[in-house]
Amino acid sequence: IIVGHDFGSYLAWRIAAFYPRRVIGLCGMSVPYMGLQSPKKRGPIANLRRSYDNGNKFHYMLYHQLPMAAEEYRKNAHQTLYRLYGVLPNMDTQSIVEGTPEVTNPNMFPHNSSNANTHLDARQAPGVWKRLPQPKQLPTWVSQSDIQYLTLEYERRGFHGGLNWYRALDKNWQVTTLFEKQQDFVMIYPPCLFMGGEKDAVIKAHGGALLIQDRMKVLCKNLTKVVILKGAGHWIQMECASEVNQELFSFLDSLSLEDYEMGNFVPQSKL
Repeated sequence: IIVGHDFGSYLAWRIAAFYPRRVIGLCGMSVPYMGLQSPKKRGPIANLRRSYDNGNKFHYMLYHQLPMAAEEYRKNAHQTLYRLYGVLPNMDTQSIVEGTPEVTNPNMFPHNSSNANTHLDARQAPGVWKRLPQPKQLPTWVSQSDIQYLTLEYERRGFHGGLNWYRALDKNWQVTTLFEKQQDFVMIYPPCLFMGGEKDAVIKAHGGALLIQDRMKVLCKNLTKVVILKGAGHWIQMECASEVNQELFSFLDSLSLEDYEMGNFVPQSKL
C-alpha cells in the first residue's frame, strides 16, 4: 500500500502503472494521475529549458539541476522550509515581512549580464528562499518547532536525495517513453484514492478539479474517490489532518487482501 504526496504521488502512480501486481492500493495527494504524459521529443527538464528561455529564467526544477544546488539548500535550510510551509495562496502584503521576496528578477542568474551561464552554479543563482516572501507568522497547522526539527534534519542529512529525483527526470522519461503507447502501462489498475487542496496551485496547473476527476475516471480502473478539500492549499496532510486521515482510513478499510492475492482487477506486470 502506497501513500504519496507531491513527488511521492508522482512516483506512486508510476509504481502502480509499471508493477500493478505489487500494489494492493494507493493514495496520491496533490499530484493527480493524468497519464504518463511524456513529451514526444524531449524529456520534462529539456522541455522546461525551452519554456524558460533555455534555462536563463528561474524555475525551481531547473535550479535543482545546477551544481551546488543541494549545498545551497543546506546552507539556507531554515529560510527555505519556513517560506515553503509559511507562504499561503493569496497572501496580502500585511502578512509578509517588508522587503521580501528579496529577489523579484525572473532570471536564473540576475547579476550576470552575459547569456553564457554554463560556467555558473547555484551559488550565483538565488534560490526559492530569496524568491518567496517571508510570512510574518506561520499558519496554525505548522509550528516553529516543526520547522526547527525539519531544519536540523536537512542540515544533518542534506538535500541530495530529494534533488536527485528531479535530476533523474529526463532519464526516467526515457524509460516511460518505451511504454507510453501500450494501453496497459497507461492505465492504473489497483484501487486508488486521490486527494488535493482546492487552492493548491498544482491542482490548477492540471486543469482544475473537474478535469482531474474526469480524466482519472478514465485512466484509473478502480478509482474509489477524488477528494478536493475546500479552502486547503498544497500541504493537505498538515492543513486538514483529520479529514485526510478519515479519508485514508475509509480507503484502507475498503481494500481487499483476498482480491489482491487472487489478482482480481490487476493484469500481469510487463516489466
